[in-house]
Amino acid sequence: MRVTHTTICGTDSHIIKGGVPTVKPGTVLGHEATGVVEEVGSSVTNVRPGDRILAACVSACGYCRFCTTGMYGQCVNGGWALGHAIDGVQAEYARIPFARNSVYKIPDALTDEQVLFLTDILATGYEVGVLNGGVRPGDTVVIVGAGPVGLSATVTARLFSPRNIVVVERTAAPAHQPPTAVERDHARLRRVHAQRRDRRAEGGPHQRLTTS
Repeated sequence: MRVTHTTICGTDSHIIKGGVPTVKPGTVLGHEATGVVEEVGSSVTNVRPGDRILAACVSACGYCRFCTTGMYGQCVNGGWALGHAIDGVQAEYARIPFARNSVYKIPDALTDEQVLFLTDILATGYEVGVLNGGVRPGDTVVIVGAGPVGLSATVTARLFSPRNIVVVERTAAPAHQPPTAVERDHARLRRVHAQRRDRRAEGGPHQRLTTS
């Protein structure tokens, strides 16, 4: 496959930081890509040279005990192969194993950019998040993290008509954010209490505190 578009997964950063010791040094990373077929093996009949394709992040042999039950991510012959057991797709060209079960033609009406997230990101948010979470009409859904996968879960959760979708994300406070009314009241309280302690220490009159 001649790679046209690819993405960087959080898993790739884990590999770079040494978090996946099974990846051999020098392995080309990447398991999310679209491209154009250059050559096909003798058993590949679903695509041909010149076709635009989406390469799935999981390679499925199609005949092991996991593949025959639809658990392709646990395939004993493929699974997470690209950018892990073999060179991945962050390159000009990539070899896709078990392509008969692991690549999909891109419809002419869609661009590569429109389908790129289907390689992993959108599928993860939908399958691992929404489907495994059992989202149903009327539910309140809380999604922790507003990264690409979290946003994919947010979009696809709407397909099941939940009543509320709440996305939780850490944000850094602006460097020069003006204080809120509550913060101003608290600051005034601290000043008044400090003054009261000083007056008591000196034997002076007390101040009555009122807040609006």
